[in-house]
Amino acid sequence: MPESRSQDQSIVVLVSVLERHVVRQGAGFAARNMALRWRPDAPQVGVDPDVMLLPEEPPDAELLRSIRTWMPGHHPPRVAFEVVSEGTAEKDYGVGPAKYADSGTREAWIFDPLRLGPAEPVVLQVYRRTKRGRFPRVYAGDGPAWSEELGAWLVVTDGGQRLRLADDREGCSLWPTALEVE
Repeated sequence: MPESRSQDQSIVVLVSVLERHVVRQGAGFAARNMALRWRPDAPQVGVDPDVMLLPEEPPDAELLRSIRTWMPGHHPPRVAFEVVSEGTAEKDYGVGPAKYADSGTREAWIFDPLRLGPAEPVVLQVYRRTKRGRFPRVYAGDGPAWSEELGAWLVVTDGGQRLRLADDREGCSLWPTALEVE
């Protein structure tokens, strides 16, 4: 589905921040618009996060179009990120969280800057895997929200149009993109 310029910019900013995080940590892999599949008996079943952070770079990463968790070197995401658009609101709010739960994703963030979701839309939702394997929504609101997986705050910036990572709740110490450190 085509993305609006605003949605695309939200994705570009977050993937850039996560790519810098991967370099600083020396491990992981940030992917944009890559399919996530977890059922070898039904490989077409899956979800297509806008951005995902994997615990390690999969083999042949530059050629991959999908992560298939049953393949050697393919792992469920540490984090999956969705930016809600008119065309994805039902999926992002409805079936998306259950699919991330099924996939083994550790944490999912759903960002809805225009509040396009059905019923009672919120700007930010966070789902997190518990020690018992459940995947409840642990946050719903305007932000900031804590990411256990990254040890950082999710803060809404740029007039409500971007989701960024920060060391502090107030968003004064944002994690930079590659362009912001040049």
